[in-house]
Amino acid sequence: MKYKLTGNNIRHAGITLYQIQALKDFSSIKVGDLGGYIEKEFNLSQDGNAWVYSDAQVYGKARVYDNAQVYGKAWVYGDAQVYDNSQVYDNAQVYSDARVYGNAQLYGDAWVYDNAQVYDNAQVYGDAWVYGDAQVYGNARVYGNARVYGDAQVYGNARVYGNMRPTALVQTCTNFKDSITMTDTHIAIGCEAHTFEYWKRNIIAIGKKHGYTNRDIKAMRLILNGMRLLGLGK
Repeated sequence: MKYKLTGNNIRHAGITLYQIQALKDFSSIKVGDLGGYIEKEFNLSQDGNAWVYSDAQVYGKARVYDNAQVYGKAWVYGDAQVYDNSQVYDNAQVYSDARVYGNAQLYGDAWVYDNAQVYDNAQVYGDAWVYGDAQVYGNARVYGNARVYGDAQVYGNARVYGNMRPTALVQTCTNFKDSITMTDTHIAIGCEAHTFEYWKRNIIAIGKKHGYTNRDIKAMRLILNGMRLLGLGK
């Protein structure tokens, strides 16, 4: 065994959670170190280097295992699973049947829930939510106030942020000077995310603002028109 439940406990949502204490050295943990709070041994594997730190809480039928880390004031609960080398921290929450794994990171005030999955090297942070049957993977980033839900898939080097609300497949184009992310509701080029109609009306002004040449702006028009034909960014 690598840890035990101590007599230190707190009440949360009508459940008693017990602070954990390391029984041996592993990873950066030293014998005697106090960790976060779990409801029962099922919540944190006795194998691997997985750990729940500081004020973090894991309860219900949730599981943290392999080399995963949960820290800060993060919560993992319901039937959620956090595993591999993933990290959940700050005020982030993973619950329902959600999965966070691979090298994924969830932080800030982000939530992942329902049957959503975040994996590979993906990051979800800020006030972003990923839920429904959505998946975020590859090197994708979801942040700001973004909501990714339904059957959405955000992958590759896609960036979903601001008020973007994709519910279907998200495509990424890297054949332009800035990465272009296409959803069923918005098109993001660099740090600008808008609907197709907004781009159509303001493409020249946006391009000039970011130092694009006339040739760049022409290329943007061609890409946007192609996306429109695919039914993206409507």
